Amino acid sequence: MRKPKFIRPFGPNDIQLGDTVRDRLSGLVGTAIAKVQYLTGCTQFGIMARAQGEVSKVPDTVYLDWQRLEYCLEGNEWADVSASTHTLRSNGAGQPPSTSNQPHP
Repeated sequence: MRKPKFIRPFGPNDIQLGDTVRDRLSGLVGTAIAKVQYLTGCTQFGIMARAQGEVSKVPDTVYLDWQRLEYCLEGNEWADVSASTHTLRSNGAGQPPSTSNQPHP
């Protein structure tokens, strides 16, 4: 089996959710499942490694700065997964977000 080729991103937008990524420091390989942008300008990705051993145990998500990551050129294995229109409209579970122009209290 051929080893996947990983490359360093030029910026955080090079990494897409669902991409297979590798931490350059620890060697952790997993899927980018979340992207967090902080007010301070830091961008981190939530990385979930593949389950090892017991299938029913979901691995913890690790959040790492984008500068530590490399992404795989082999393609995005989750590209066919998308949020439903209902999920996007309702902001997840619960009521849809307000469309008024009033500021939040």
